[in-house]
Amino acid sequence: MSNNMPVSPVMPPREKARTLETQKSKESARWGAAWETLVLFAVNFNKLNIHMNMGNVMGNVSWQSRSLGAGGRLSIGSTHRKHMVVRLSLGHSALDARAGIVGGAITLAALHAHGT
Repeated sequence: MSNNMPVSPVMPPREKARTLETQKSKESARWGAAWETLVLFAVNFNKLNIHMNMGNVMGNVSWQSRSLGAGGRLSIGSTHRKHMVVRLSLGHSALDARAGIVGGAITLAALHAHGT
């Protein structure tokens, strides 16, 4: 006895769910399990002195800083999610320009910045 009932072109919801699960399992087999990586970075200077000659405009320039630091982290995952946190700190900094057309001094103390 043959069954000549027409076949519906619309797939039942139960079959759709099975098809999606099969596609997901094929993708995870191809790309592997989900992953996430974390990169940590830090740079700290107890004392940093920079001296340079900037020509006739600024002349001799001196930048002196103490307790200069930067650090943070970068997180990247297999879902293309990215998250970055950065920290900057400065205990004391002085910029001094002499013997040029433009001269002067700038001093900063206790500067802290944090960003995501």
